[in-house]
Amino acid sequence: MNILKSIITMCLLLGCTHVVSAQNINFSGHWAINQSQSDFAGQEPAVMYNELIVIQTKDSLQVEGIRFAGGSTKLSYPLNGQSVINKLPDGRKMAATISWSSVHSSLSRNSIYYLSDQPDKEDYQSKEVWTLSGGGKQLTLNRTFVRTSGNVIINAVYDKQ
Repeated sequence: MNILKSIITMCLLLGCTHVVSAQNINFSGHWAINQSQSDFAGQEPAVMYNELIVIQTKDSLQVEGIRFAGGSTKLSYPLNGQSVINKLPDGRKMAATISWSSVHSSLSRNSIYYLSDQPDKEDYQSKEVWTLSGGGKQLTLNRTFVRTSGNVIINAVYDKQ
């Protein structure tokens, strides 16, 4: 009976340790795109940001995307699963929801982009998954652009600066 209690206790402790460490994943940092490791699916690299400055808190993910041609866009997302509407520099609006994977090892961002001249008409959607690798030194954004003309999947790799 003591052996069974010990095994159960050990499993619970290991499970709790895994959950706690997984919840501590943090995407904060200054990230620069690694074009040689990225796959832009025949698109120009400019479909992604050249650099990302990410600040993650317990409640939010703030992202400043620096474009290849200069200029930047600042976006903020709640990490509680609620949808947020951000206004983009070109006047379009983007509705987005961020959610954690079941083991908190990745973030997913589901977004709907609207036409600038018809703000209630959907232009396209994107689904993006954020993961860290290389001991937290590499950020991968796997983005699927969902359009009526067909999906485009981009795998953008960023190195921590």
